[in-house]
Amino acid sequence: MTKPITNTTTPAREGWIFFSLLAAALYVVYYRDFTRMGLYEDDWSAIAPYANGTWSVAWSQVKFWMTHWPNGRPLGLSTCAIAGWGLYHLGGMPALYLLPYTIVLACAWTVYRISREALGPLPAFLGAVTCALLPTDTLRLSLHGAPHLYLAALCMLLAIRALQRRSEWAAAPLTLLGLLFHESSTLTIFLGPLLFLSLRLESIGRTLRYWSYAALGLFAVFLLRVFVFAEARATSTFSNLPQVIARSLTSLKTGTITHWGLVAQRCQEAFRIPVAGSAFALGFLLLMFAAVIVWQRKSARLLGDGNSAGTTTPLKAMLFGVLAFSVPYLVYFTDPYWPCNHVAGRIASVHSASGIGFAFCVAGLAGLIQTVPRMALRMTLTTLLAVPLAALLAWGNVVRSQYLESWQNQQVFWHQMLDRMGEIKSGTLIFNLRENYWTPPFTWVIGSNSWADSIVLRHIYQFPPEWSRDPRVFAITGPWKNTIKEQDGHLIWPMPPGDWLPADVMIEPGNLMIFNTTDGLPVPQEGEIEIAGRQLKLMNPSHGQRPQFPTKPLFNDLLGK
Repeated sequence: MTKPITNTTTPAREGWIFFSLLAAALYVVYYRDFTRMGLYEDDWSAIAPYANGTWSVAWSQVKFWMTHWPNGRPLGLSTCAIAGWGLYHLGGMPALYLLPYTIVLACAWTVYRISREALGPLPAFLGAVTCALLPTDTLRLSLHGAPHLYLAALCMLLAIRALQRRSEWAAAPLTLLGLLFHESSTLTIFLGPLLFLSLRLESIGRTLRYWSYAALGLFAVFLLRVFVFAEARATSTFSNLPQVIARSLTSLKTGTITHWGLVAQRCQEAFRIPVAGSAFALGFLLLMFAAVIVWQRKSARLLGDGNSAGTTTPLKAMLFGVLAFSVPYLVYFTDPYWPCNHVAGRIASVHSASGIGFAFCVAGLAGLIQTVPRMALRMTLTTLLAVPLAALLAWGNVVRSQYLESWQNQQVFWHQMLDRMGEIKSGTLIFNLRENYWTPPFTWVIGSNSWADSIVLRHIYQFPPEWSRDPRVFAITGPWKNTIKEQDGHLIWPMPPGDWLPADVMIEPGNLMIFNTTDGLPVPQEGEIEIAGRQLKLMNPSHGQRPQFPTKPLFNDLLGK
């Protein structure tokens, strides 16, 4: 006689188990080396000033952003400032990584909670771990990106959860809150009711009521951005609507195709251990999935009986996932994000919101598998889904290793540079000449050198307040001499934008340093150089003497004590 399957796991214990597994997976794949990570690209602008500064500096900036709405995202920027000050002063650079880790984990857990009621714990867990680890978006480790992209996604998911609990009054303000972090998840929220919609009049009425609340609120925010804050992108949308629509549709097509291609490519690459280097992460995920599947094999309630759920709910989840995978690309109609064909780096943020849709596709597919009546076939299909999924998610290890390499490259670069720039002064320009963007040292997931090189010096040194302009380092590629013109006896260079608007600046004799990248290291150039038909004396490099200015806290993180 076959022993009946019994369940000994309470819902509360089940939740803690899956939450712990989610937290462990996110830590192992992305965050296990968080003590060896630093600042990257936009982090130097969004985090560094407040890590170095006082609470009054952070708070005054928050008040400015909340009353001026730069880029229409005041809450994302304010979160960076508050976390940059609070977490750094709490535990230094490693503590800053509590911010993205917590936000991404909260998103994943909300996906689990939404899916759990409709699909059961196993499909919900597979969808949640996909949300946490999907490597097609490379900004899970970004201190600047997470407060914008993933807090917006979290608000969207919490709004869907509120709809699931029949709380339209809570869903509408959460939708507006998400828009003030980032607009990437805004359109997805209108798809949320598809997860729960039925043909009953009550359900249709709730959906229409929520759509009305959300649409009115979003329209009001749009009007504020155009007529009160004159935010550039919102204004361009209002004045160039036909072009915006055309570019949005292009992003929809290109972004969807690019993202599906990335999913297939990353899944294959994870098995090529010498290339991807993901053996540990892949092994961990395979063991975790195997343990969950075997454990749930013993529980009729957890796995499902093959008849109770039917196919309607899984199909709704898959429909929502497919639409939520593509719709977020509609908001990316401006450069440099358009047309959403980026595969890595800061601009790959275009795939963040879309990843939530992919997570629901996985959960829906897993839920559909659980409706198969035969246990053996159900287990086989679940395994066939879990193995390639583990391979795909393990590719996040490559993202983690690229962030580590980028920070190491930054540390070596600034060690070499500072040992040669002991005489810098007000207005010094420092050109780091590179043959092209991918000249070594190069990390393609996140930049080792970027526009942020130009503001690093101000965040590690305290320069005299009377200086008219702090010294700035610029990574230069291409025929840079052609950009310098002579005007009224002076050499004028068009300085690219940074924390400032683009401007023409004068190159003073003896106040320009040039470094050439040789064997991956910056080597200073001495003497004179011919520019615009005249000889210009370069600043003499020092030999082992660093600038003698008071240092800021981030100096020790970048260069050691």
